[in-house]
Amino acid sequence: MTEPLPKISSFVLIDSAMLGGTEKILSMDEDTRPGWLIPVYKEDAASVSPLVIDIEAAHHAGQIDLMAALINAVRPQLHVSFIDTTLSHEALSQHLRHFILVRTEAGKELTLRFADCCILPALATFFSAAQWTTLAGPIVRWRVHQRDGMLTTLPQADAENTPVPTPFVLTDSQIDHLREAAAVDQLIANVQNMRYGHPLSGNPAQQHQWAGEARRMWWDAEHTDNAVLFSLVEAVFDTNGELLKHPGLPDILAQRNIAAICQDLRQAAIRH
Repeated sequence: MTEPLPKISSFVLIDSAMLGGTEKILSMDEDTRPGWLIPVYKEDAASVSPLVIDIEAAHHAGQIDLMAALINAVRPQLHVSFIDTTLSHEALSQHLRHFILVRTEAGKELTLRFADCCILPALATFFSAAQWTTLAGPIVRWRVHQRDGMLTTLPQADAENTPVPTPFVLTDSQIDHLREAAAVDQLIANVQNMRYGHPLSGNPAQQHQWAGEARRMWWDAEHTDNAVLFSLVEAVFDTNGELLKHPGLPDILAQRNIAAICQDLRQAAIRH
C-alpha cells in the first residue's frame, strides 16, 4: 500500500504592524485572543506581531467574520499572504520564529519583515537559494498580494538545497537590495506622516509609481537632501502625478540651492 499523502492546510499570515496593531479589531491578550490565531513574536510584542491564522479552525469556531475583519482591514491587502503547508498551525508559527531577525556581516541584528507583501518578493529574489529554501521549504504554496490587489505566487523553494542556520547572515549587498525594495514605500509613509493624515492622491499602485519615479529623478539629479525629495513627492501627489510630465522639472532639480528648488516645486505644482 502507498503511504497516504500528508494533509495540506491553509493559513493566513497577517502583518499586524501594517495595521498599526490589532486593538481595534480584537484583543491580543493571551487569555482572550482566539485559538485559531498565533502571534509569532513574544507576548510583550503580540499586538504588532505577524499573526498565523488557521482558516479551518476559524471556520469551526464560527469566527470567519472576525478573521475577515483582519484580512480586509486595509486595501490593498499588502498585510495579508496565504500559506499552504503540511505543517500544523503551531509548527508553522514555530518555523517562522526562526526568521524574526537577521544579522549583517558586521553582526548587527535587524528585524526581517517576512509578513509584508511589499518585501516578500524581494526576499525570494535576493536571498540565496539555500536561504530561500530554509524559509520557504516547508511551504507548498505562498501567495502574496500585489499593490493592485491581485494575488501572485512566490517561487517554490528547491528541496535539493541544504537549509542553512538561522538567524541568516546577510551580505551588505543583500541588505542594500532589501532596503531599496522598501525605500519607496517608506518614502510614501514619511510624506503621509508629514501631511498629518491628509490623504494622498491616487490609488496605492499609482502612489508607488509616482513616488518611485520622483525618487529616481531626485537621484539622477545627484541630490542627497531629503527636503528636496519630500518637496518633490508632495508636489507630485498634489498634481495627481502630472508634475512628472512637466518639461521644466529636470531644470528645477538641476539647481543646487535647496530653498530655491522647494519654492520652484511649489510654484510648479500650483500652476498644474
